[in-house]
Formats: sequence, structure tokens, C-alpha cells
Amino acid sequence: AENKRRKGAGLRPLPVPETAESCCAPRLKAELAEFDNWIPTGAQAVKFVFPKHTDFELRRGAPHRGENGALPLAAGKKILPTIHPAFVSRYPHWRWVFQSDFAKALRWFTDNLDWKPYKVTFQTKVDELKEILARMAKDSPEGLTYDVETSGLDLRDVNLYCLAIGNASEAVVVGILCKETNAPLYSRSKYAGIKKALQEFFTDPEVTKMGWNSGMFDRSIIEAFYDVTPKPHVDLMLAHKLAWPDMPHRLAF
Repeated sequence: AENKRRKGAGLRPLPVPETAESCCAPRLKAELAEFDNWIPTGAQAVKFVFPKHTDFELRRGAPHRGENGALPLAAGKKILPTIHPAFVSRYPHWRWVFQSDFAKALRWFTDNLDWKPYKVTFQTKVDELKEILARMAKDSPEGLTYDVETSGLDLRDVNLYCLAIGNASEAVVVGILCKETNAPLYSRSKYAGIKKALQEFFTDPEVTKMGWNSGMFDRSIIEAFYDVTPKPHVDLMLAHKLAWPDMPHRLAF
């Protein structure tokens, strides 16, 4: 405000004092350069490390290499952001998240993350689709998850582009329409067989179907496009809200 007044009066502006952040940045960068493994805690630290991609919820708890939009100094570093200790002290029910993130960071830093490559099969034939669904159901007696991708949320005017069904190690993706042109990805005769196989899956009493918010939107899509109601069915978002009512319910969490 003072400099605006001085500018209007034809006076030279007063020097603007540097922020604490800009003053401390050179020292902080010099200290960080010595370490190959970083755990930024809190949104401010994540903003510093990833100045181009600052969504804290999407970064927290996930292992990153310091590339693609990260601080140039972070190139090649192993990074796993988590919540700030002060936040945990104010909200103790987040302690297990904090501890879990640190345990994951230790595994990440010592090359002991036991993630396995995820197998995805696209655009199967009918017999192959039935075989994959049967195998996944046998390997996962707790049930299989499913998800749909559509052109919108209004059930009165929506296109179904694809649906995916999977377990912890593999998934099958059935494409219905091309997203760019809305052209069918199966011929009518071939899709009739695919549709029947999916109807049998969604009504199989021996296989529990699960999804995120699937008790509302995804279930309605299956009913609209396949004329069946997924049963037995568990909406994992509702289960998550019951188990941890005070925690975020986004898939990113």
C-alpha cells in the first residue's frame, strides 16, 4: 500500500523485505543436497519440493522420484511426503497414518517396497473374459472390485466407455465405446456375448462385488446398461466411513 502511494506521488518505491522462506531457501537447499532420501512433512514442504504439482493429498504417502515438476535439486532423490508432526499432535487419530507413511518411506529408501507388477488385460474375447473372471474369483474369495468410466454423472444422459473388474494382482478392462468418437469397440454380435458374461458375473451369488461409491453410481450404471443389480455387493466407501468416520474418503487417501 505504501509503495502504491509513493508511485502515485512520483516517489521511488521502498525496498520490499524478503520473506523468511526466501531468506532460508539457500541454506535449506544446501542442507538437502547432502541427502538422497527426503520425507517432506506437511503441505508447505510438499509445495517447496513439488512447486508445479502441489496437491498434498495426492502426494502424501506415495513414493516419488524427484523428477517431473519437482525442485531441480530433487532430481534423482527418493521422496515420500507425509503429514506434519504438529498436525498429528492436534489430531491423534492420524498417528497411524503418520507411522504407516514413515514405515513405507523406510522400505522405499532401502529398496524393499514389495510392489509387484499389476497385470491388466484389455478387450478380451468372451471365453477369455469368463476364464479371467473365474480365475480372479478363485484367487480372491473375499470378492472382486469393479469400476465404471462414463461420459458424466447424469444417468439420464450418459455413455458407458468401459468397465474394469479386478483383484489385488490383476484386472480385466472391457472397453465399450471410444471416448473420442463414441464408436463401439465390439461388433454387435461379439458384444452380446460379452454382455451376457458380465451379467452372469454381476449376479453370481458366490462372488462378492465391491467398489468405491459403487452402491450408488456404479450400481446404477450396471442396472441401466446390463439390466441386472450387482449381488452380493459391498460399497467400500460406506465401509471406510464406518471404520474411519473422521478420515478422508478419497481414493487418493
